[in-house]
Amino acid sequence: MIKLARMIQLINAGAVATKMMSDTMENADNVGMPSVDIPAVLGSKANYEIDPPEGSNKWTTGALAHYALGSVVFPLAYETVYKKISLCPKPIKPLTWGLLLWAGGAFGALSKEKTN
Repeated sequence: MIKLARMIQLINAGAVATKMMSDTMENADNVGMPSVDIPAVLGSKANYEIDPPEGSNKWTTGALAHYALGSVVFPLAYETVYKKISLCPKPIKPLTWGLLLWAGGAFGALSKEKTN
C-alpha cells in the first residue's frame, strides 16, 4: 500500500512531467520537429479520427484524459506494479518505464493508422 505522502509526491511529479512533455511536444516546431497536440489526438479517439478544434468538448475530454493518465494513472502504476516486477537495475527503471509508455503511445494507443 502506498502511503499518502508518497502518493501526493508521485501525483505532483507526474503532473510536472506531463506539463513539461506537453509543452515540449506542442512547441516542437520551434526546433524543426512536427508539433503534436496531445489533447486533440486523444480527443480524436472519441471524435471518429477527426482532430477536434482546441477548446471544444472533445478536445477538453482529450486534455482531461491526458492529464489524468500522466498525473495519476501512470505514476501510481509505476509505483505499485512496474517498480516491483521489473528486472532492470534500479537506476534505469524509470527510463525503461518511460520508454514503455512512449512505445505504447507511439505504436499503439495514439497511432492514427486505420486497420480497415
